[in-house]
Amino acid sequence: MTKNIIAIFGLGKSGKASYEYLKSKGYEIVAWDDTESSHENIPCTAPQSWDWGRIEKLVLAPGIPLTHPKPHYIVEAAHKANVPIICDIEILYLDNMDAKFIGITGTNGKSTTTALIGHILEQNGFDVAVGGNIGNAALSLGKHKYYVLEMSSYQLDLIDKTRFNIAVWMNITPDHIDRHGDIQGYIKAKKNLFRNGNDIAFIGRDDEYSKKLDGVGFSKKDNLGDFPNLPGEHNMQNINAAFKVAKYLGISENKIIASILSFPGLAHRIEFVSERGGVKFINDSKATNADSAACALSCFEDIHWILGGVAKAGGIKALAEYFPKIRHAYLIGEAQEEFAGELEGKVTYSKFKNLEDAVKQAASNAEKGVVLLSPACASFDQFKNFEERGDVFKKIVLNL
Repeated sequence: MTKNIIAIFGLGKSGKASYEYLKSKGYEIVAWDDTESSHENIPCTAPQSWDWGRIEKLVLAPGIPLTHPKPHYIVEAAHKANVPIICDIEILYLDNMDAKFIGITGTNGKSTTTALIGHILEQNGFDVAVGGNIGNAALSLGKHKYYVLEMSSYQLDLIDKTRFNIAVWMNITPDHIDRHGDIQGYIKAKKNLFRNGNDIAFIGRDDEYSKKLDGVGFSKKDNLGDFPNLPGEHNMQNINAAFKVAKYLGISENKIIASILSFPGLAHRIEFVSERGGVKFINDSKATNADSAACALSCFEDIHWILGGVAKAGGIKALAEYFPKIRHAYLIGEAQEEFAGELEGKVTYSKFKNLEDAVKQAASNAEKGVVLLSPACASFDQFKNFEERGDVFKKIVLNL
């Protein structure tokens, strides 16, 4: 990258890390975020004052709309000035082309699979960093021989030259349609994982969309053993993906299995919080769509189910097969009325103004089984993100 002006738009975690990294490399930077509170410790210049003729690249936060529902004003300005739009992953790749890049994408399971692959490699002596859409921002990772990166559709929309030596495609179900226009737009973005070729691609074979892709298959139906730390059929898909990658990299089967068994799991993904009077409290706040919620519902019986938020396309219709397991549903957020209509006559339910009231009522009602937060919804109506929602749930439970 020739040293000219680099523009950064969006100063969340990845934007701030991009600023610090590029500053350390001696680049002249212009930066902006429409949220004023994000300007702390970073000199900001409004885009109206940018000299687009000198800007070499625009580093865009993945949360900024690129095409749908309509292009953000900064995207339109960059296009007008013929300035390439990239994300932090692209910079990491261009500055570390001697490293091996492992990219993981899919609608569900990509965070657990990314973390699990990173854990297995670390346990077996690899110089590895884990980041991307999970945990640490890409440009805060430092120099390593291996990068294991969770790639969202938003991030994949923003790569150009990035080449993943190993591509892992977990699954596809309709999601983020508001950002991609339709399912085909979503799939097109995801397929950027393959745009520059791969040494090998591992493909989950458990959904109709993914069966059409070329690569080495894996499936949740391939039972590799008993892993109490990763319960549920969906986790067997995650385990199989990680197993395939680790074996390809030369790690013995015994060492892979031992590493999987020592994996602590991720917060907000079927996370055990506590047990009171024989009732378990489970935080599955990461379940932001019906498919993800199905993974948790399949793991338990006698469920007191807390759900709701900002509904995704299709709502919870696809979860009807699990309704007989549900003793009562506790509805929160914007989706209350929609979900009440889908549960009517099938599952008893109550509506609540907030998560705290729902948890307290569920704890009072439950005599056995589980109180499960698995919202099947985005969190943005009442929380900053799924992490905050899960943390609030855990705090409420631990204070009961």
